[in-house]
This record gives sequence, C-alpha cells and structure tokens, in this order.
Amino acid sequence: MSGYFPHNVRILRNNVRILAARSDRRGGRPGSVDSREPLVGNVDAPAKPGIYNPRGSGEGGGVVLENPKLMPLPEAVAWRERCRTAKRRVVLTNGVFDLLHTGHLYYLQQARALGDALVIVLNADASVRLLKGPARPVQSEEQRAYALAALACVDAVTIFREPRLTAEIRALRPDLYCKAGDYTLEKLDAGERTALQEVGAEIRFLPFLPGFSTTSLIARIKAAGEI
Repeated sequence: MSGYFPHNVRILRNNVRILAARSDRRGGRPGSVDSREPLVGNVDAPAKPGIYNPRGSGEGGGVVLENPKLMPLPEAVAWRERCRTAKRRVVLTNGVFDLLHTGHLYYLQQARALGDALVIVLNADASVRLLKGPARPVQSEEQRAYALAALACVDAVTIFREPRLTAEIRALRPDLYCKAGDYTLEKLDAGERTALQEVGAEIRFLPFLPGFSTTSLIARIKAAGEI
C-alpha cells in the first residue's frame, strides 16, 4: 500500500498535462471548455440536430447523447446524394422499432444485406400512438433512433411525422424499399406504392422471424415483474 498514493499522484499529474496540452491545441486556456464537444449532464444545453437531450429529473439532471446518424430529412437527402455519387445502393425501410428485439435485429441485418447502405424512416411518437394506442411508444422517438443508430447495419435514421412516408420516399429516392411481415404489393398504401414506382425503387418483402414481437415482449416483461 505504501506505493499506492504516489502512483495515483503520477497518474493525476499526467492527466493534467494531457488536458492542458489539449487546451493549448484548441487555442483556449487550461481549464476552458471546448464548445465543439458535447456537453454531458447539462440538461439546459440547446438541442442540436442529431443530439438526444433528455431533461433529467431530480438533482442529477440528464445526459446528452450524440447521434450523428439521426438526420432531419434535408440532411438525409444530402447523405443519400453522397451515396448516389459513390454508387452505393440505398435500402429504405420504415417502422416503429419500439424495444428492439431479436426479430428487429434479424430483419434489419437482412434488409441491409440487400444493398450498400440502410436508411430507416422512423415513426414519430404521435404516429405511434395513433397506430398502437396511448400507452405506446414505450421509448421516445429520440431514444428509439439512438438505439437503431447503435447498430452497425444502420447507416442513417430520419423521423417522419405524417401518416404516410410518401414525401420521404420521393425525397430520398431509394434504390430498394424493404418491408417486413406478410405485406404484398396490394397491401402497401396506394400513395406510397405510387411514390416508390415513380422513383424506380425495387420493392422487397422479408418474412418476420417467428416468435418475436414488441407486444409479446411487453407482456412478458409485465409478467416477469409480477413474479
């Protein structure tokens, strides 16, 4: 134990020197905060595009989580054009993706394998409530986008707030549109199908992985909580 305290002092001194060197490189004084870095624990910091900024409760406050894959539609369109220039085949899918489970992960990996980049058009919270009821979504749109963006198979996420994603299809002009479940061309919304045909997107349907759904997962979590 006799060497423990000096060892910690040496580490502290090294860390101080590293921080001072970083500050010098940024042109600031030692101890200053670089405004380019994300704030952690500052719940009053203004939210930026691609930033998840929940307002914390109690004295602890919240955190700021960067999500560079989450883009407003104009940014997503610019990303798509860069993919086009690089001759990358873009796959588009959409959905709620509340409480990611094995079925979601399997489907998204399969969808990504159909092209070179995968963009998810995510249902906003209000549209989820209309589709699933007032108790859903369990996670907010920012939380769901953050979880999706953590997946290597997902390249971009944008949130849509209208009942249909016709405008997003026409703006993003995907090479391929993918949908999970027992969908057919006849079951697709007529406006979305027309938009897909207008932009020349191939349409593919992938089966669900049997035995997985968010609804059944929520039921199992509730049951487990009562044991």
